[in-house]
This record gives sequence, C-alpha cells and structure tokens, in this order.
Amino acid sequence: MKKQEDKKENKKENKKEFWLNVYDILAKISLFVGIFILFYITIFIVSNLQFAWGKDVTDDTLSTIGNLGDFFGGVIGSFWALTGVFLLYLTLKMQKEELGNQKEELRSTREVFETQKFETTFFNLLERQKQILNEINIATREINVTSFLGSSPSEIRNFQGKDSLKEAKIQLEKIFQTLNNRNKYSLNLQEEDQKLINTSQEYEREQQKINVQSCFSRKEYKINEKEINFYQHINTEISARCALAYAIFLTKYGTNFEQYFRGVFQILQHIKDFEDVIKKNNPDNLNTQNQSKKYIKFLQAQLSTDELTMIFYNASYLTDARDLIVHFDFLNILFVDALISEEHNNSFGINLTRRSSQILDYIYEKFPTSEMTND
Repeated sequence: MKKQEDKKENKKENKKEFWLNVYDILAKISLFVGIFILFYITIFIVSNLQFAWGKDVTDDTLSTIGNLGDFFGGVIGSFWALTGVFLLYLTLKMQKEELGNQKEELRSTREVFETQKFETTFFNLLERQKQILNEINIATREINVTSFLGSSPSEIRNFQGKDSLKEAKIQLEKIFQTLNNRNKYSLNLQEEDQKLINTSQEYEREQQKINVQSCFSRKEYKINEKEINFYQHINTEISARCALAYAIFLTKYGTNFEQYFRGVFQILQHIKDFEDVIKKNNPDNLNTQNQSKKYIKFLQAQLSTDELTMIFYNASYLTDARDLIVHFDFLNILFVDALISEEHNNSFGINLTRRSSQILDYIYEKFPTSEMTND
C-alpha cells in the first residue's frame, strides 16, 4: 500500500514538473521572438529606408517608419505580453506550491502534536488501568459438592487483581449453568443434599451435583423463576441469554468491576477519537487504521485471556462497548474455546476463530502447498 502511494505521488510530481518546464520554455521562446523582431526592425529601418543623420526627412518617410513601428510594436507587444502571462503563471504556480508545502508542514506539525498528546494520555490511561486491576477485590461464597457426603458448608474466598477476573469467569459460568439447568429441583439445599447422598447411579449423581450447585447459585445470585423461564424459552436468542446472565452477574459484582470495564472502553474510545482527528486533519492519509492497530495491539498485550473473555460478555450487555470492539476487531486474539460455551460465538456480532484454525492458517501461509509438495 505504501509503495503504491509513493508511486502515485511521484507520478503526480513528475507531471507537475513537466508542465512547469513547458511553460518555462514557452516564456523563453516568446521573449526571444520579441527581441528578434525588435532587432530585425532596427536593421530593416537602417538598411532599407537608408535613414541618415543630417538629411531631410520627408513626411512619406516618417509615415512609413510610423506604420512599421506601429505594426512591429503591436507584434512585439503581443509576444512580450504572452511572455508576461507565462511568467505570471509560473510565479503563481510556484507560490501555490510553496503555500501547499507550508500547509503540508503545518499539517504534519499538527499531526505530530496530536500524536504526542494522544500518546501521553494513552500511556497514562494504561498505567491507571493497571492500578484499577490490582485494586479489584472480590469475595465469593462456595460450597464443596461431593457425591456421597452432599455439600460441605459454604466458605468465603477472596480474590484480587487478575485472579478476580479469572474467578469472575467461573462465577459467570455457574450462572449460565443454573439458568440452563432444566432438571426439577427444590430451593431447599439440605433436601437436594440428601438426594445427592441417596443417589447410587453415577450419571444421576452428576446430575444431582448440578442441581445442588444450581440451588446454591439461585440463592446466592437471587435468580428467580421468571429469569429462568426467559432464558430457557425456545424463542429467546443466544445474545439475549448472554445479556441476561451477565446482568445477573452485575447485580452482585457490578461495583467491583464497573470501573475496570469503563477504563478499558475509555482507552478504546480514546484511540477512536485520535483516529477521527487524524482523518479530519489529513483525509488522504490511508494509514490511519494502521496507526490505530499499533495502539490496539499494545493494549491487547496487557490483557489476559480471562480479561478478554469477560470483555466479550460485557459487550453482550453494553452496545457502545460492542461497537468499539467490532470497529477495532479488538477480540481477534481471543479464541472460541475461551468462551463459556461455543454457541455464544457470533451471537452479537463478535466472531471469534478457533485456535486450531488459526494455527493451520499460519502453517499454510508459512509453508505454501507447492513447497510442502516439493518436500
């Protein structure tokens, strides 16, 4: 792309230089023709009219000289006027070029200033985002579900920093499991525990363990029957199910994570604003998106897979965040197998690839079929 732009720019400059040379040559030719005619008139008057000092000059002689002077004066004047036009055009063209260069320099200076201002804010936001992540602290209540002893009493576990995002994904997965559980179970945890203890078949025990966990999660997250029915309804779209599950997650942990997610999307919006400014100042700049991608990759490198996964589900709930993610293809480094369920992929406009597919694409690109065949 860069080479094509340079080639196009060089072609334009060569064409401009060609016409400037043409007008310069025409101006010189017109000036030379005018001088030649003036010289020719002088020789003609002196040699053919035999004009001499001290002789009587008749009216006919003066009339002839006057007529010749008017004729050649008009001719010379026309050529020199044409020369003036060419020179004026060259002057205006050069002034326009100089003005264009000044504008280009001013635009480049402004772009450098905007870039410096953007980068200062960008790296400050990144540093602040690290602090926000390190300050996240969540406490979760868990039960240890076993096949023969039922569930042990709930315990409170604390998580901080990146571990809190990892635990957030685990908690969200439990919400999905509870909403998706179509088994019949009561909301009495002790009763469900007793069923688990009395169950002998392996398959039934596994199902009953899910019931016990669902019973606990429903109380923990205050999930009601209406929400379960909405989630399980055949006409409910996957995107709506994701949004519901994440909304339930937010009711308990929203205050813990809202500043973190706002920070991520503030950085994305900052990059988008910078992209818009560059486009406005230089509409012909085709590398604007490439500039943005550099900063997007820098931001992506700061985030773990668990963080990217939670950003994915956060986007199911917030439209503005989703638009920014789609615009920058921000989750292109996240794979489908990182999601809680593969059916969530592309449910709200964000399409992830499989890890195996990307590896194969890399291999095919690195080792073309012809080379592999030759080997």
